[in-house]
Amino acid sequence: MKLYEIDRDYMDYLHKIDSKVLTHNVDKHQRKFIAIKVKLNGYQYFVPLSSPDFRDYYDDHGIKKVQFTRVPTIKRIFNGNPTVESYLGKLLFNNMVPVPKGSYYEFNIFLEKDQKYKRLLIDQVRVLRSKKNQEDILKRAQVVYKLKSRNSSYSYIQYATVDFSLLEKACDKYIEKYGC
Repeated sequence: MKLYEIDRDYMDYLHKIDSKVLTHNVDKHQRKFIAIKVKLNGYQYFVPLSSPDFRDYYDDHGIKKVQFTRVPTIKRIFNGNPTVESYLGKLLFNNMVPVPKGSYYEFNIFLEKDQKYKRLLIDQVRVLRSKKNQEDILKRAQVVYKLKSRNSSYSYIQYATVDFSLLEKACDKYIEKYGC
């Protein structure tokens, strides 16, 4: 499994078309769009990796716990048993986007200067490389794509998932304009 970084200009282009698309700028913080690749409907889709953040936890009578969800739009990543200590982040299937060749490149973890982030990415990739996780990743991507394409009434699909059809058209227009 390889990690990829998506071109900043392309992500900004998609964000103008669908405001649910993640951008590189978040409250004056420059976020990298690091993702894994899956093929859906003839397009190369990129599913972003997310580091753990405060929204992933809840307090259970003074004990910090990881929030779990049954929705297929998020895949939590754990290094072993699902505990706060083993929690490594998540894959965001609701934010996966189609990207043309030339607008992404392989991300070399070992060139990452932030040692804590580098260690996290290495751990995430190691866990995601298992055959079981590879199968689950493709299955979730297909399920989320299908639910959104069929205009599912699930609120997490309606309100939190990008418009794949709209983004595919935008990807095609981008290819026509820039010859990717």
